[in-house]
Amino acid sequence: MTSIIRQKVGDKIYLYESVSFRNADGKPRNKRVPIGKINPITGNPVYKPEYLARMAEQGTPIEIPATNMTFSIEEIQRSSIKDYGAFYLFQSIAQSIGLLRALERALPNYWQEVFNLACYLISSGDPFLYCEDWINSTECLPVGSMSSQRISELLAAISPDSREAFYQEWCQCRSEQEYLALDITSVSSYSNLIEDVEWGYNRDKEALPQINLCMLMGEKSGLPIYQTAYSGSLKDVSTLKTTLSKMNALSKGKPTLIVMDKGFFSTKNVNAMLNDAAKLRFVISVPFTSGFAKKQVESERKDIDSLQNTMVLGEDSVRGVTKLRAWNKDHKIYTHVYYNAMKAMKLRENLYAHVALLKERAEAHPAAHLQEEE
Repeated sequence: MTSIIRQKVGDKIYLYESVSFRNADGKPRNKRVPIGKINPITGNPVYKPEYLARMAEQGTPIEIPATNMTFSIEEIQRSSIKDYGAFYLFQSIAQSIGLLRALERALPNYWQEVFNLACYLISSGDPFLYCEDWINSTECLPVGSMSSQRISELLAAISPDSREAFYQEWCQCRSEQEYLALDITSVSSYSNLIEDVEWGYNRDKEALPQINLCMLMGEKSGLPIYQTAYSGSLKDVSTLKTTLSKMNALSKGKPTLIVMDKGFFSTKNVNAMLNDAAKLRFVISVPFTSGFAKKQVESERKDIDSLQNTMVLGEDSVRGVTKLRAWNKDHKIYTHVYYNAMKAMKLRENLYAHVALLKERAEAHPAAHLQEEE
């Protein structure tokens, strides 16, 4: 059932389209969408253009009452001008990518406040202390006062379960539109207040404790889908099982394709993913420290550099071969072997140049060369 309700916020009256429905558990729910407000002078509704366009498309156009208004000097002096362009842009983007829908479902009681805060941070970059001034000067979602105290109460009300609920809705929305890329990176820190900061393998060779950040990204959009932190002492391979279980929960059991770098590769991890009950689909880079990778490359070395294996990528090209191979007695996997002829030629030329230079130096100063060897 659909109805239009009025809600007074301060001295303004806003209009909402309320849709009643039952969720998957059979519980009654209401979904509210802001569609306009009441003109305080005429008492007539002022609908948003997108609502009028939607109703027209549905065959039920809204009649807009004619108005012939004049304003007194006092009314003009008491009027105000608010910014709207930036907020309209953010709202349109959030609507198109499904972010507003995910927020509303996961945080039904304060999704508008959260979205307004996000828009404030993007547009100004100032501390939350000044958010109320921005709210008063910007035409945004009707949330009333956004004082510093209220923002503190709002942030305290967002529990870990609420954040996970949002991630679940957001992940489900984006996984239906694109592949998800998974990566874990370490960030060094001087902090003594972060419990998960620990000593571990640091690929940047920094003499500092670190924390591991896990993030899912949209393969095409580049949008962040999910993020969490792990102890700095754990390696990438140690966190895969936990991450996969989290992915199953976020995707509600729906098939998901995850793209991972070689830091996740190990025989144990590949076996775990192949045996995953959720039938996980994954693409993973295999390092050349693996005997399996060396075997696949050796099997294609002689024949891969051919016209039939050429793949054109924009202005570049590579050779590529895809075959179904046996991983073990229970599973077969698709292997993708690539060869970059231009890069190989450049490496060969650099090697020849380096050897030629060494040869020239050795012939020019043979005694010095022998002395160095001794």
